[in-house]
Amino acid sequence: MFDKQLTFVNKTFKDKADAINFLIHEAAAAGKLNGGEAYRKSVLQREEEFSTAVGYEVAIPHGSSDDVTESFVAVSTVKKPILWGEESVRMIFMIGVPEHKRTREHLQILAWLSRNLMHDEFRSSVVNAGNETQLFECLSRLEQ
Repeated sequence: MFDKQLTFVNKTFKDKADAINFLIHEAAAAGKLNGGEAYRKSVLQREEEFSTAVGYEVAIPHGSSDDVTESFVAVSTVKKPILWGEESVRMIFMIGVPEHKRTREHLQILAWLSRNLMHDEFRSSVVNAGNETQLFECLSRLEQ
């Protein structure tokens, strides 16, 4: 589910659109997206319908499209909190799943994130990771 190429620490974004565009660009560069424009539209449409900020300074933007070649979760912490809808966000978990796996796999990833994000210790270890390797190791330990 997690890929070291898609873990980022203390990034600076102007706003949520900047964060979304960055993570989509990186997912495409990592081979998880074929182009990415249809996926971008899916994510932005979901954000228009309702904010994906879920509390605890966390946002989980997500979408599905035929652009997604392999399911992924791109993770970034931010140096300075950004406004995501009405909430301030410091941690972003972007989920991408191929259209044909949308229901089952998407829900499994959301459930995993929800279970772990409820724990203060997990959120603290994510937001306080000093570098990408520490963040990836934190996520990988829980994935097993």
